Amino acid sequence: MNAQEQTPRLATLLLPWVALLAGCGDEDLPSSEDETSLGTTATGSSTGTGTTSTGTDTGSTTQGETDGPAAPVYIGATRIFDPNGSTGLMFSVPSLAAGTPVDLGQAVEMTDAWVFGPLDQYFYTATIFEPTLQRWELSETGAFIPGPVVSFANEGVGGTYTAAFTPIYAANKSYFVDSVSAQVVVWDPTSMTFLGTIPLPIEAEVTGDLAPTMDITVRDDVVLVSMFWASEESWFTEFGSFVRVVAIDPLTDTVISTQDDPRCESLAPGGTTTDGTTYFSPWDYHATVRAVYGEGFGADSCSLRIVAPGASFDTAYQVDLGALVGGRPAGGLTLINDQEALIHVWHSELVPATPETWVDQRFLPGYKWYRWTLGAPAAVELPNQVPNSEGGEWKRLDGRTVTYAANEEFSETTLHELTATGELAPMLTVPGWTVQLIRLR
Repeated sequence: MNAQEQTPRLATLLLPWVALLAGCGDEDLPSSEDETSLGTTATGSSTGTGTTSTGTDTGSTTQGETDGPAAPVYIGATRIFDPNGSTGLMFSVPSLAAGTPVDLGQAVEMTDAWVFGPLDQYFYTATIFEPTLQRWELSETGAFIPGPVVSFANEGVGGTYTAAFTPIYAANKSYFVDSVSAQVVVWDPTSMTFLGTIPLPIEAEVTGDLAPTMDITVRDDVVLVSMFWASEESWFTEFGSFVRVVAIDPLTDTVISTQDDPRCESLAPGGTTTDGTTYFSPWDYHATVRAVYGEGFGADSCSLRIVAPGASFDTAYQVDLGALVGGRPAGGLTLINDQEALIHVWHSELVPATPETWVDQRFLPGYKWYRWTLGAPAAVELPNQVPNSEGGEWKRLDGRTVTYAANEEFSETTLHELTATGELAPMLTVPGWTVQLIRLR
């Protein structure tokens, strides 16, 4: 069976994960010290009384550091798809170099898990379909040692996976957002305990039957929750007429402001500069939907920003990302430094989708990455790249800007480094579909 024939079945299997995670990868500004995100703030995305086991250890929030000359260890999770479903596996590898074998025989099988951290010697797993977080260690022999689990079932939480895309805020306090229960959850990664929730303003009379999708950006001085509304029944082709940002004071964990903006219909954070300016854009395929279905569907290729110390959208700033790339649908903006961003652009000549074929063709490789100098009138296509599918995760790992590119069948994912020349150099290849690795030591 070729990739084109597999696509309808694959789309059905992928949708629960990709639909939820498509906005999570656009993390923050590159920093050579930050190994799991692209910046000094944290972001995570969610669509849709806690109990805990005990833990007493302490730690710092420094990520990616090593003590002495110990050999590096990277932790990741992958999902293996088959005709009947999929299997989640957590694994470790000693190198990101191309050709490094990934021994899934030593992996830990999980229903679903997304790895994040570390915090000292510990790392954590979050889930899409269960309201729990778990802490882990790796033994000297490389065995996974399960630690305490904290459950948020009593809080109505639908899943915790956004915690995996929200780097730990502090040793005794961190956040994630849950669209199902429309709240920010506060938890302690050291004691593995539930600390509280922060309800978010959602008015059914304004949004009707549309479901909210929420992203979280954590600055030192404020927690920002951005959100949009879309129809799950229409495969996210129909959207609300505005986006919203809610500001939370991290000292009191209370909502301090709410702003609605009608200039965009879909929005996710794409990174924060060192001066605290956060840039936003629509999910890539939401902009593509408008080009495929026409006006009234999908989302505009718009970009907004929030400038620190402010906590609302800059009303004087709006960029048409499509105008930067010859009128093509564009989204998924990701900062790679204070001056530049990458934009994911749909090329209809690669996948000539129509409203009738969109569901079957959505996951085919119809996108290319473009590099944009902020404020420039045009973006430039990265040279010699292979067309790729929607999403795409850009992270900082070992001081390198890295993307995770799955093949058409989502049977393997290859990490690629963005080189100084703008080309993508292949690195580690992982069986299955993975969107994030961390360096444990």
